[in-house]
Amino acid sequence: MPERSDIDLFLEYREQGNARALEELINRYNKPVVNFFYHLAGDETAADDLAQEVFVKLALSVKNYTPSAKFTTFLYRIAHNAWLDYGRAKSFGPHRVSLDKPLGGDKEDCLKDMLDSGMPKPVDDLIDNEKESVIRNLLRDVPEEQRLVVELSVFSRLDYREIAGILDIPYGTVKTRMRLAVARLKELVKK
Repeated sequence: MPERSDIDLFLEYREQGNARALEELINRYNKPVVNFFYHLAGDETAADDLAQEVFVKLALSVKNYTPSAKFTTFLYRIAHNAWLDYGRAKSFGPHRVSLDKPLGGDKEDCLKDMLDSGMPKPVDDLIDNEKESVIRNLLRDVPEEQRLVVELSVFSRLDYREIAGILDIPYGTVKTRMRLAVARLKELVKK
C-alpha cells in the first residue's frame, strides 16, 4: 500500500480526529524539525523543546489549515514562528571559529582556502560532511534572516518557493538573502 500523503494525513486528523494520522506526521517530521532547531540554536534540549512546541501548535492549528501549499510549508512556518518566539526570549551570541584551522580528514584544507577558491554555484555543495560543522559555526555570525534562508535551503533542503511561503516573503527576497549570506560567509573567511 502506498504511503499516504502529508496532506491526507493532516486532513484525516482534522476531519475524523484520527490521532494516529497526526502521530504518523509527527514521526515523519520529528527528526527534521529537531535538526532545524538544533542547527539554529546549537542546543539539543532547546531543539527538542522547540520541536515539541511545534507539534503541539500543529495539532492546535488544524482548523486553520487549508491545503493550498505543501504541508511542509505549513509545518515550517509554525517552526519559524516558534524560533522567532524563542529568539525574543533568548539572545544568541556569535561563536567564533578559526578559518585557518585544518578541517580534518585526509585533507589539510582550511575553510579560508575553501571559500577563497570560489563559492560553489549551488549552495548545496556547501554540505560536505567534514566542513558542515565549521560552516554552521560561521553561520552564527550571519544575520538571522539570512541564516534562516540558508538553514531551510541547504540543510532542510527546501526550495526557494517553499522558503518564501514559510517566511512569508517574496521569492526574490529569498534569493537576495541567500546571496547576502554567501557574501557574508566570504567576508568572514577574509578576516
